Amino acid sequence: MTKTLLTVPKRTLGRMKALAHRRKTTVSRLLREAVEKTYGIDAGLKSDLDWKEDPLLKLIGTFGDPIDGGPNDSTLNHDKYIYGGDLKKRGKAS
Repeated sequence: MTKTLLTVPKRTLGRMKALAHRRKTTVSRLLREAVEKTYGIDAGLKSDLDWKEDPLLKLIGTFGDPIDGGPNDSTLNHDKYIYGGDLKKRGKAS
């Protein structure tokens, strides 16, 4: 772990210390848990590098360019081209 400096109002720190005491933990641990819960850090959020490996990105361009004979409505009817039908009509999309 790495240390960092965090500036908070005295009242907030007092409340954090009281909560940490009640939970038999540290203020640092409470802050780490709050960051993880609020921002998804270490809780499943993908980093910028992970998004580059997202399988959905591989779909870009798979329908072809309308000039080359691909559909010209793929942005509007993507469900039809990806899933083989209109999900809205089947009640599976909002």
